[in-house]
Amino acid sequence: MKFGWITMLFCFPIVAGASGAGIEPWGEVPKNVQVRFSPDSRGVVRVSGDRPTILAPNVAIRLTSPDEIENKPFDRDGGAVVYLEPNGGSGLRVVREVKWVRREAVFRKVPADIPEAVGRVYPYFKVESSRRFIYDDQGRIESVILDDSGGRSQVQFCALYDAAGRVAVATSTDNNPVSFDHDFNCETLRGTPSLSMTEYFQYGNDGALKRKLSKSLVQPGQSQESGAGAEDRAVEDGSWRGYGELYYVNGSNGVGYDSLVFGMSDARGIEYFETTNFSVASSDVTPVFAHRSQEASHKLRYTFTGERVPPDLAKGLLEGVVGYARVRQYYHSTGQRVFEVFAPGAKYPRERQWRTLDLNRQENYDAKGPAPSSRT
Repeated sequence: MKFGWITMLFCFPIVAGASGAGIEPWGEVPKNVQVRFSPDSRGVVRVSGDRPTILAPNVAIRLTSPDEIENKPFDRDGGAVVYLEPNGGSGLRVVREVKWVRREAVFRKVPADIPEAVGRVYPYFKVESSRRFIYDDQGRIESVILDDSGGRSQVQFCALYDAAGRVAVATSTDNNPVSFDHDFNCETLRGTPSLSMTEYFQYGNDGALKRKLSKSLVQPGQSQESGAGAEDRAVEDGSWRGYGELYYVNGSNGVGYDSLVFGMSDARGIEYFETTNFSVASSDVTPVFAHRSQEASHKLRYTFTGERVPPDLAKGLLEGVVGYARVRQYYHSTGQRVFEVFAPGAKYPRERQWRTLDLNRQENYDAKGPAPSSRT
């Protein structure tokens, strides 16, 4: 493969005795690899943010297309060199992106092992960092690894797939580190989330997306929770928190599916649920709740305030919710917003609040009914 020289469009001062600081460029470029220059050093190659959804469960994670990477000279401050290799078919894929920055002074002598493709820029620029793009045996992007000028490496992105080739795990594309561990393997994400937000996708036998969960590790010393008492709950290494959606069939809403939005943490399990479908948690129906608003914009929310609530409660669409301390919020058919506080195992609330813009009413209950402390 023949690479033509790209004309430099600027003047550069020549100073003897310059240092060659910085990591060296890729020393052995395979003959079947193409090299393209870019004046953009902020990340020419990007990982797509597309992820599976209930309507499009088979979304593939892609990189910037080689067709979008133009071959242009560096500017006076440097740029990027992108390496493209055959993708196993008739096209190309990105294998490496190297960021070059301007040297403080010209480095007169170019080492013999510097590839010809970058030999003409080497005296004026040095390598600041390099990103490697790793693919699995099916040609799907698996990880992105950043090597910096200090010789340190960090994984910036991971993607894992299930047996059917669908995305099972994917980290954030914001270039935050997934791990600083030199021996980190993306496969560990199947069981433990990363420093970066990690998304998990589960599918049904029909191929439809059934569950999506996003979670990230909580840094040591950082509380998993906020509010009163949070400082008393220790956070251990490996603790995480996150949020997600559980999808299920609902043929009566004109869409064909519905979802529960939930928040979770390692310490507390499920922390809250939110949905617009009031048919869930049928075991927790009370006479007042039976007259709830049916407007589509009004949501039902459960917040759990006591012991840890296992994640399996979501799979059962809140069946068994009666067993836990909880606060239920919903709109009544009268337009008032209702807050009900339940003790673990209680079928009826021990406290109920009715709220409007200009009126708040609280009702307290004991085993015999309304308590004397009920007030408006």
